[in-house]
Amino acid sequence: MPVIDMDGVRALGRELSNWGRWGDDDQRGTLNLIEPARVSAAATAVRRGVSFSLAMPADENGPHDLRTSGRFNPIHSMTRYRGDTPRGEFTGGFASAEDMLIIGTHSSTHFDALAHLWYDDLLYNGHHHDDAVTARGAERCSIQNLASGVVSRGILADVPRHRGLDHLPPGTGVGPDERDAVLAARGVVPRPGTSCCCGRAPTPGSGAASTSSPDGRRGSPSSAPAGSATTASRRCARTTWPSRCSARTATAR
Repeated sequence: MPVIDMDGVRALGRELSNWGRWGDDDQRGTLNLIEPARVSAAATAVRRGVSFSLAMPADENGPHDLRTSGRFNPIHSMTRYRGDTPRGEFTGGFASAEDMLIIGTHSSTHFDALAHLWYDDLLYNGHHHDDAVTARGAERCSIQNLASGVVSRGILADVPRHRGLDHLPPGTGVGPDERDAVLAARGVVPRPGTSCCCGRAPTPGSGAASTSSPDGRRGSPSSAPAGSATTASRRCARTTWPSRCSARTATAR
């Protein structure tokens, strides 16, 4: 693990802090930028009405190796599949099937809650972690604050396409300059309330880009030096802050 410059993290936090901006009890952060008028404006941007998935399949070939990450991939099991009843009886005619899924919150596509990370004992907006995160779950800054959904204008920075590639190799870094170049090439400008997604496409597996192969979907250590990665992260934070994006995400496919 690289050594984290906590003094630098604290300085950046003070520089870009939103604590108190939406009140002392706020637990949504920059999602407050998604106001009704911005949702309405986003709806007018729809041209084709076609949806497509950017999600990672929720199955045993997920991104984790329990030996290195301490996380397991989704576990799927059929609890009924032969058309029998819960007692194992066959009645004929009408039948059904059921299954179950055991999944860690970081084992597939997900949205981080503000309770996920903290430093110096404080979560977003000054909520102390002893009161906010317990064995029962997150009492403050939980993902339930997004229960109504996140609907807003979204922009996708398709980095592989910009580079003329099908996918980015594992460990490839994407800095703010390239991100801005991708958006500028398409004439896209982030606005307050926008959800900004950095596209990286599937990593290669079995000789081709694939989200169905374990090798293609499991992560690998970044090849970028720790110092340069940290510097790039800080620059990304500083350059994203003026645009007031409501969320920053990355694609899995």
